Amino acid sequence: MPRPRWVVAFGGAEAQVGLRGAVRRIAGQGDDVLAARLAARPGKVGPRERRRAGGRRERERGDGAGDGGQDRTEHRALSCPRRGARRHPRLSSGAVRTVVMTISSSVSRREAEDLSGPLLAHLAEDAGAEIVAMEVVPDDFALIEDRLHHYVDAGVAFVFTTGGTGLTLDDITPEATWAVIAREAPGIAEAMRAVSAQHTPMGILSRGVAGVAGQTLIVNFPGNPKAIEQVFPVLAPVLGHAAATLGSEGGSRASH
Repeated sequence: MPRPRWVVAFGGAEAQVGLRGAVRRIAGQGDDVLAARLAARPGKVGPRERRRAGGRRERERGDGAGDGGQDRTEHRALSCPRRGARRHPRLSSGAVRTVVMTISSSVSRREAEDLSGPLLAHLAEDAGAEIVAMEVVPDDFALIEDRLHHYVDAGVAFVFTTGGTGLTLDDITPEATWAVIAREAPGIAEAMRAVSAQHTPMGILSRGVAGVAGQTLIVNFPGNPKAIEQVFPVLAPVLGHAAATLGSEGGSRASH
């Protein structure tokens, strides 16, 4: 699958990204990245604007420790052209705001390349979701919980995380997710594990969870890109109904 070209803004005080041909200032954290992306929704970001989009600047959060360490959260404003045939059912309604979070200390420290986050974003866009933000967050409980709460408060429909669902001591994505969700959606995680187990016995060791906080569905995906490709088709067919149900004040009358 061809890798998409992303327009990236790193978390910093004055990172700038061009949207719709204009330069917009993105200060601080992902809330302004999200606001800048949403400001572009009335129009479309075309190839010409993508080429003119600003580069990237980075700053370490906190006290500026030498290795960038556990404090850094990387934020990305996206403009990704869709390529190739659609492989999954598309959402039937309008753009559904979606955030992708890669949970990995090594990626956060730039010691490893993020392969799973862009892939997950690409699959979600192919299913019709609008990716409004991406982040790389280290394996830090408080940071993960904080960023999840942030996007729940922002009212996005979906937050898809990747990574941190295994058995090692620093795999704490499920625990941080439990601290945020109000209601579990166990069928999603169970179905994903069942499909993964068809490919490898190790699939049953994934501890990912899924649940609802406010009007946001949070789903933990594995950190392995191959596993993401295997399990995403489980979720794709139900995204449209999930988005409609989450956005309904009185709930859905459809049978489940």
